Amino acid sequence: MKKIVYISLSKLHRNKANLIQTLKTAESIYAIYNNFGIYMPTFKSKLSYLKRLEQIGISKYLPIKFSYFLHSNWKIFNYIPFILLHKKELFTSYIYVRSHYISRGLIRLKIPHIFEVHDIDKLIKEGFWNYLLRGIDNRIILKIVAISGTLRDTLLNRGIGFSNIYVIPSGVQTQLFFNIMGLSYNRLYSPTLLHIGTLNQERGYNIIEGLAKRGYRIICAGQLDSLMTLNNNIEYLGIVAHKDIPKIYEKGEIALIPYQENLDTINSCSPLKLIEAMAAGRAIIASDIKPIREVIKDGREGILVSPSDIQAWVDAIETLKRNPELAIEMSKRAREKAKNFDWKKRAERIISLFKG
Repeated sequence: MKKIVYISLSKLHRNKANLIQTLKTAESIYAIYNNFGIYMPTFKSKLSYLKRLEQIGISKYLPIKFSYFLHSNWKIFNYIPFILLHKKELFTSYIYVRSHYISRGLIRLKIPHIFEVHDIDKLIKEGFWNYLLRGIDNRIILKIVAISGTLRDTLLNRGIGFSNIYVIPSGVQTQLFFNIMGLSYNRLYSPTLLHIGTLNQERGYNIIEGLAKRGYRIICAGQLDSLMTLNNNIEYLGIVAHKDIPKIYEKGEIALIPYQENLDTINSCSPLKLIEAMAAGRAIIASDIKPIREVIKDGREGILVSPSDIQAWVDAIETLKRNPELAIEMSKRAREKAKNFDWKKRAERIISLFKG
């Protein structure tokens, strides 16, 4: 059985969504396909890496090898020293990457791989676009994984004439979130709102602040922009270990996903927090933007509103308060739909790309 090698630049000691996506994908691939390994940058922490994995919610052993040559200092060299050091293994393995810097190095050394795309504008800005085209033409990039249909369409609209583009969005550990009790009528008459994840202007701080000023109680967990202040109606829990996020959803009834239209990844994101809120069985109010419309339909699995219109957010909350039956029905449909985004299903689709 040919080995699958995932090369990642995500740092295990950082609290980033890309780290969660990388590790959960790797864990799920390894559970299905045992001949698997993942390379990551050197781990800098007093914790053992196994304890750090446990914090994130990776309970089983994961075959990680840490490399100094994946440190960001080597970015300028497209990580070619790392690639040369492991050249023999890489030439004889299936390779999966999501860094365009590593992909560029692999293209230069003619090592075939699958490339997962997240941000097209960044690829163009940082001079990778022509390399991408060259990698496709020379069959070095075997397939492209786009994390949303919006991203795939953008690739096609910008001239990528490539049939091997596959949409595989972010995932969720469904069983972890399915253990949370669903909504009840009495809790919806005076709901607590939830925002989990990085909070800054582009991710809707103005909406959160505006709702708090109108008297709504909000619980926030995640990284907070250092320049922001918090209203008295906002309970800020700080950065929470990923394995503890389901416990946060137990504290509230309505999950808010207030991404703004000036978010730099607005046309390419696969909102991890949206999928987790669905699996948690919460009522969802989210910005009406294309990547979110791919996941939920307005009035079916949640309510979609104009991103920056604070009154629209207020109206949506009041609609759910007046109609708890609607909120509960939408939350049930969202939870059922979340099964389609289980990490295991994501891993199965990635593995199938190598076999196909």
